[in-house]
Amino acid sequence: MKQIWKMWWAWPLLLLSCGEAAHTPSTRTLQVNLKEASPVGWQELFARMEVIPLETNDNCLLMSIDKIRAYKDSLYVFDERREALYVFGKGGGFVRQISRRGQGPGEYTRISDFVLDNERKEIWLLAPYGYCLAYGLGGNYLRKTELPAKPNYQSITILPDGNYALWSCVEEEEEGITLTDMAGAYLNGYWHNDRIIDFMQLRPFYEYEGRAYFATAFDNPVYEVTSDTMKPAYRWDFEDRNVDAQKLAPYLDIANSSERNHQLLEALEDGALPFCMERQSENSRFYYVALRPGVGRDRAWINVFYDKQEDRPYVFEETSEGIPVRPILLTDTYVLSVLQAEDFPSLRHILPADEYASLTARDEEDNPCLLKLYF
Repeated sequence: MKQIWKMWWAWPLLLLSCGEAAHTPSTRTLQVNLKEASPVGWQELFARMEVIPLETNDNCLLMSIDKIRAYKDSLYVFDERREALYVFGKGGGFVRQISRRGQGPGEYTRISDFVLDNERKEIWLLAPYGYCLAYGLGGNYLRKTELPAKPNYQSITILPDGNYALWSCVEEEEEGITLTDMAGAYLNGYWHNDRIIDFMQLRPFYEYEGRAYFATAFDNPVYEVTSDTMKPAYRWDFEDRNVDAQKLAPYLDIANSSERNHQLLEALEDGALPFCMERQSENSRFYYVALRPGVGRDRAWINVFYDKQEDRPYVFEETSEGIPVRPILLTDTYVLSVLQAEDFPSLRHILPADEYASLTARDEEDNPCLLKLYF
């Protein structure tokens, strides 16, 4: 069996949370039969494409892009392995890095996530050890905000009322979601679940039309989060491929957490557990989720774009032309996908000849490109 990639936190798996909001009849169900997936041409979903080469220099050597947010003509790009936030211009030119590692004011030892607060014109970097650093959009340091004591903080989102929701992987007697105000004061909390399971999804939040949503790796409902409550917004149904309580039960009965984690990894690797759900999002036309079978950075990325109006899913790993689509940012106007050098040949017969030649002339050590697919 191929080697399983592991990080310091190990890989876990997510359980339906006891005592949380349940599925109600009014919640919209997105029915997806993965066995009936058919080829999808890129022009069935998109009108045109553009390749954005990210500038490479000694100040911005990217290793693994984990999150992107856009504001006006700027792209804020978070590299999970370097634990650094970079700003690129509309055409991919490097602008600046937001803060750096260090011990001085406005510097950090580690960061796990960031949030872009459009209303306040601020960027918050989340430190897993329990604080946030705030910066202006130009990178100027503003302040440090201490958070309620937790073993770790993995992800952050902004709520409609200007408060913040934070995600931690903790023991089930603790609250996984913590609500705070701008000053870091505790407001509320919910989601009690197994820590090993919760570590499977470290990017559980997304924002759409000013609202915040929460989705985990194996829990079919997607929840809307506010400072006061957490309620189901819609739910996925993958029929016989759902990871339900019955499929999870044999692993959750394992008392030793290290052994439970090992068995869950094995189950994902050999297909006993078919996939985990990642990178959930939506725009005015689609609900979106990436299904990730197996373990490791090189696992498949199965896209599910669920059309809200047609009430039908488009399911594909790559388009019928062979173009890999790995959405890392979904807006009403476009999708941004990370494009590696090995993906370039799939664009040979789609891009103009001069543009394709320029693309393939890039050095293999250069930063990746972004594939911008317009709706």
